[in-house]
Amino acid sequence: MPPKQPKFAFVSKGNRPVKIDLEKQITHFIDSKRIEKRSPKTISAYFQVLEQFRKWFVDTGEKEISSEILRKYIGYLTSEKIRWDDYPTSPNGGCGLSARTVNNVIRNMRIFLNYLMKERIISHSPMNAVNYQIQNKETFEIFTDEEVTKLLGSPNLRVYTGRRDFCMMLVLIDGGLRIKEMTSLLVSDIDFKLRQVTIRAEIAKTRTTRIVPLSQRTIKEIEKLISYMDL
Repeated sequence: MPPKQPKFAFVSKGNRPVKIDLEKQITHFIDSKRIEKRSPKTISAYFQVLEQFRKWFVDTGEKEISSEILRKYIGYLTSEKIRWDDYPTSPNGGCGLSARTVNNVIRNMRIFLNYLMKERIISHSPMNAVNYQIQNKETFEIFTDEEVTKLLGSPNLRVYTGRRDFCMMLVLIDGGLRIKEMTSLLVSDIDFKLRQVTIRAEIAKTRTTRIVPLSQRTIKEIEKLISYMDL
């Protein structure tokens, strides 16, 4: 006697495809992030990830987005996507993006689809069934004292650019600032008496103001640079 066949074939909610007007919803999503006062860099990252997916999805000819489609896209990024082909001024690299880059894509697309759920555009997110890739732990080597000394000795202090670069290196080494934070500093951010610098919320990555102490040597070199510039 043949085995009984089930009367109904159940498909889990997470595996059901969803239909989205990507161009319209990406615009609404980006607008919402601007209203939330997200940084221009964050908004640009969201848009780049979503617009790349939209173009790929249009090329497939598919009408609905499913977990299977999303996995195919992740597979494309992992094995077929040409690195740097989105940047006209950069030479193209090899095929396939790193696990770190792919995971950033997965993260941003999850945020987008969760937003659509919150706005009741879709009932569920097919991205929830897509797992992150395993990343190798990244390690890096630090400069030795001799290398730091050699680096600080390289600028020509007799010219403005050399003195400027020397001060920038001192601030980075002494205060541990991020590059963008350092290049966005104003003279008014520096307290020469207390030997400290204020990292304003609008230039800090964490959007939080913080005070960073600087050594007497660094403060003196900054004063020399300002005097050299006649500010």
